[in-house]
Amino acid sequence: MLYELSAEVSFGNEGAEGLSAGLIVLVWNSAAFLMLFVAPLLQGAATVNALTTATFVLAVIVAAGGVTESYGRAKAERQDAS
Repeated sequence: MLYELSAEVSFGNEGAEGLSAGLIVLVWNSAAFLMLFVAPLLQGAATVNALTTATFVLAVIVAAGGVTESYGRAKAERQDAS
């Protein structure tokens, strides 16, 4: 569900599906890189837990307050069909 919402929100009239999918994968892989390789370098499990919790809270705040659903792919498909 999150991937589909991200694809719908990031899909623009100028960009193709591949561009928005590539950006989503870049962001998710960057976050995974940080969690897998940087988190073990931090001191103690409490720091890693605090970092993970802060990241989650920030993502929820941004998603709840800054994301407006728009179905750009559906609009583009309707325009292509007509």
